[in-house]
Formats: sequence, C-alpha cells, structure tokens
Amino acid sequence: MNQLIVKDTTGKEFPKLPLPEAGTTQAVCCAVWDLGLQLSFFKNEDGSDKYQHKVIIAWEVSELINAPESEYHGKPYMLKQTYTASLGEKANLRKDLESWRGIPFTAQEPKAFDIYKLYGVNCLLGIAHVPDRNDSTKIYANVTSILPPLKGSPKLIPVRKLEDAPPKWVVAIQEQALKENSDLQNA
Repeated sequence: MNQLIVKDTTGKEFPKLPLPEAGTTQAVCCAVWDLGLQLSFFKNEDGSDKYQHKVIIAWEVSELINAPESEYHGKPYMLKQTYTASLGEKANLRKDLESWRGIPFTAQEPKAFDIYKLYGVNCLLGIAHVPDRNDSTKIYANVTSILPPLKGSPKLIPVRKLEDAPPKWVVAIQEQALKENSDLQNA
C-alpha cells in the first residue's frame, strides 16, 4: 500500500531562492508531467465533485540561479504552469500553445496533439513577480505569457533530460491522484 506521510511544518522556513528577473526571457521546455485526474474547485451540475485531467509544463530560462549556499546554484531557473489537459476553444492550454507556436491550431490538430513533443522547444516567457493572495510578503515568479522565440536566436538545450524522474513534489501529486482515483473506482 502506498503512503503519503505529512507532518506539521508550521513555522518551518524552507530555503528561499532569489526570484528570476521579471520581464521577457528566453526559455526552453524542460518537462511535461501528467498529474492524472485532480479534484477541481468546481462542482458538476448535480453538485458532485468534479475531477479534471491536469498536466504541468515546465521551462528552464536562460537566467542562472545565483545562490552560492544552494544546491541549485549555477543551474537555470525552472518555471511551470499547470493546465487542464484540454484543447477546447476556451482552454488555457490551447491559448498558450497557439501563442507559443505563433499560429492557431488547424481543425485537425486539437484531436490528437502530443504535448510530450514540447520537450526541447524554445520560446520567450513573460515573467511577473506576483504577491501571494493570502500573504503579500511572499512573492512568486509567475509565467504570464508564452511567445515564439526570436528568429535567429541561439537555441537553449534543457539541462533536465526527458527521461529524468519528476521532482518529489510532482510524484506526490501523481501518487495522491492515483490513490483518489482508485478510491473512487472502489466506492
């Protein structure tokens, strides 16, 4: 049986890395992680819980982490975005992919688009420093836009390999989704 042990971390401070610069920067897709079905904030029309298939797309940016005390010193920053795995007309994933590509999808492309093929594809990311909704002293670097790379710009190669295991926090989300989905099927 899988376990996901949690503990009280109240008051525990995790080492905080400096944020990457706000603005537009060159980036490369370094990972696509399937999170499986996740409980949504929204409900179905009948009031029951709604589950949505989620994915994470992650990018390494050209800026390197400057934190000599960290194990990540000298490595590229990694930013991520979580999406519902949908290419419907109103889906954020579709909007961002069309912006990244610089062209809209054809009528056929959304029927079978392999997002794992995004690995290694370059882009320009818009980054904004955004305060936490509940604690304005916490600032995050959020992806605000994804654009095609400038023509003729040198290509970034991801440091993270496609076959690398996902980070522990991604694995924890995936395992929790598997457990919840198994519980739903057995109910």
